[in-house]
Amino acid sequence: MSERKRRRSAGEDIQPLNREQKRILAWLKKVRFRKRLFGGVSERDVWKKIEELNHMYDLALVAERARYDALLQARGGDAGDDTNSMEREGG
Repeated sequence: MSERKRRRSAGEDIQPLNREQKRILAWLKKVRFRKRLFGGVSERDVWKKIEELNHMYDLALVAERARYDALLQARGGDAGDDTNSMEREGG
């Protein structure tokens, strides 16, 4: 399989579940790093982009947790925090 087909099929398999995941996919497609005259890319810029990506993943996790809790609640399950279940059990 060619490299292009592998990259395309890997990207097409991912279906974003929420708006935050769509933002991450769009960001990853457009992200570019500052180039340095010597040494490739700016390390400071790379760390800045990693922090930005980490923040987007945190938001996506919060959104996914809300979706998961809503699905559990719709099925009649307990959508409470683990800490709430521990408090009920006396832990």
